[in-house]
Amino acid sequence: MIEKSLFYEKMSDRLEPLCHLEELLDSDQLIFKYNENVRVYSQIKADFLLEGVYNENPVYLFLGSREENNLKNQMCRTFFPKRSIDYSFGQPRYTLLKKEKVKKSLPANR
Repeated sequence: MIEKSLFYEKMSDRLEPLCHLEELLDSDQLIFKYNENVRVYSQIKADFLLEGVYNENPVYLFLGSREENNLKNQMCRTFFPKRSIDYSFGQPRYTLLKKEKVKKSLPANR
């Protein structure tokens, strides 16, 4: 249905990697603490930047925190392929020591 949209060609470079988001998260992507002050002309508000690869092209996943039921969770702020701007340049890089995948099922009434 989305592919039939008049705007699909403009969105496809974002949508195709998004379909493989789980694979990107399972991979050994680079993780950065996102400092908004490094990119003063960007309006992206995020806590973390993940840089992965889809079809040999870098993609960016920006995560921001949201508090819910006294728990601080990360949510996707934006997701897009790398173009001319290197958003990871000048950002503090983290080393991931442990990663755990947790499968959660949605409530049946959704």
